[in-house]
Amino acid sequence: MSEPYNVPPSGGIAQESNGLAIASMVLGIISFVCGGPFAALPAVICGHLANGKIRRGEMARDAKGFATAGLVLGYINLAVITLGVLAYVAIIALAIMGSQLG
Repeated sequence: MSEPYNVPPSGGIAQESNGLAIASMVLGIISFVCGGPFAALPAVICGHLANGKIRRGEMARDAKGFATAGLVLGYINLAVITLGVLAYVAIIALAIMGSQLG
């Protein structure tokens, strides 16, 4: 007699697929290629959600690497974007100050 497919193994919580963790990693990669903050922020959010589900046992531990990769890539991209915006503002401010002195 076979068991139904939706019964969790050993009576625990049913684990969902690694979709959130994989989405986090893919969005992290896309954020560097062409997405910028529009992909980096969702990568960070999906990575944190996936890590929470992994800690609670709702998602397989195998997904931890994907979630961590997405988090790291997303945070690095957000940091690079922030530094770029700060540098842009500093250059504009220096140009304005230089034009007023001359």
